[in-house]
Amino acid sequence: MTFIQHPDRRTSVRFKKALTVRFSINGGPEQTSDTINFTAHSVAIRSACPVQKNDKIVALVDDLPEIKGSVVRVFDEGFAIRLNDASLALVAHAGAEIPDVTDFVGPKENELRVLSPVFRADAPAPSWGQITTSRTPRGDTQKHFLSIVTTGAVDVDDIRSVWVSIDDTRWSAQIIQAKEENGQAMIVILLNEWQLRLAAKHGVTITMFNADLMEWRAHLNEQPIGDHLATLAPPIIAQPETMATALSA
Repeated sequence: MTFIQHPDRRTSVRFKKALTVRFSINGGPEQTSDTINFTAHSVAIRSACPVQKNDKIVALVDDLPEIKGSVVRVFDEGFAIRLNDASLALVAHAGAEIPDVTDFVGPKENELRVLSPVFRADAPAPSWGQITTSRTPRGDTQKHFLSIVTTGAVDVDDIRSVWVSIDDTRWSAQIIQAKEENGQAMIVILLNEWQLRLAAKHGVTITMFNADLMEWRAHLNEQPIGDHLATLAPPIIAQPETMATALSA
């Protein structure tokens, strides 16, 4: 079982944006209209065409990848289809504000830090990860923070434990911060040097449990973690990159 159990997707944060969209219904002729709004889970399209729930839609928004989905809701102005991976591109393309995890990481003001690029995580809902490494000005202490942002229905006030799993080993994680903002859950956990190096070889799975022992899980692949680890060999001289900047680039 997971945290994401029959979530009401209509409670997700809506971004109102009129983008030109070309679409077809059940393989029919292509039509042109515009979007009404969208969330990280769905996009509403303005249309007077008769549609029914579960009709198959193929849509194109500017130069974005083709969006395929089923009608999940019909209303007077048009209809809404569910999104999967295309949601991230659509949010970024529309210039919608993405929560910035930089505000939630743990380094102190006098510590030097470097942030990895924001990268996708494999999870039940659109999710992203970012690693922050910090060290004191003398360079004698180094700490690693993993930030996870997800649009999934994770109640940050109900998280009872977080586990880090790498290869065949599992550890209990220290939660630095947990917060919900703009309809997205954000947690920050501490990784030690050994965990980071193992994650750079095998990837890492983060599992959160709530009070009812329901779990929510995200897996982060090893490539972006390894790339971040490779940048730590020289002295850290880097400016923080925000989540919003990285996702809209």
